[in-house]
Amino acid sequence: MAQDLGVDLKEIVLSGGPFGPQEIKQITSAIAEDFSQYRVLREAVSELELREDRSPAASVRLGVCYFLLGRYAAAITALKAGDGGALVHFYLAKTYYALGQYNDAIASYAAAAKAGYNNDECVLGRAEAQRNAGDPTAALHSLDSLSGAVEQTAEYCISAGRRSRRWAATPTKWWRCSNARSKPTPTIPARCSAWPARTTAAVMMKSPWISTNARPRSFRRSWARC
Repeated sequence: MAQDLGVDLKEIVLSGGPFGPQEIKQITSAIAEDFSQYRVLREAVSELELREDRSPAASVRLGVCYFLLGRYAAAITALKAGDGGALVHFYLAKTYYALGQYNDAIASYAAAAKAGYNNDECVLGRAEAQRNAGDPTAALHSLDSLSGAVEQTAEYCISAGRRSRRWAATPTKWWRCSNARSKPTPTIPARCSAWPARTTAAVMMKSPWISTNARPRSFRRSWARC
């Protein structure tokens, strides 16, 4: 239970203490561990709404909690009444994305990065918004600008996998690695062999549902031995 993990959801939401990515992760983890904590979050939000003297920092808390509850329109209003910091821009971006306002999301992710929010998370979010806005080339460039530990994260590998599916030359069945030996290996399009090494490595190692004809020539032998 969330209480057993030492997380007091109401205390996080209603106190005047620090409130940032770590505290937000504690909230989401508590709800994932015990879904009854979702009700606790709603109760905390109701109490915060009743405060007439809300500071800009309290408005940020309220806006993020609205986002977590799926109340996106209210989240935008509350966040815009906040302190204008990096956290505000990042959650505005996530809210715009959830509403399908992808161009606004792209702009807000850029503002969040400029204000000091984790650049890797901002770039990943921007790439997803660019993809959904119908600009896969820009999304691919955004992904290829990343390097280091972020390339091992699930978010990066999912985005890289989506890029490879879109670039596959012909429709194929999506085979699991365990079936690779019994399936023929299609010809790999020349353009796929020119993918940046970072993208292809992440796709090869982390995405089990990638079409075999989308895998670069340099990885085909390893794929066949899986």
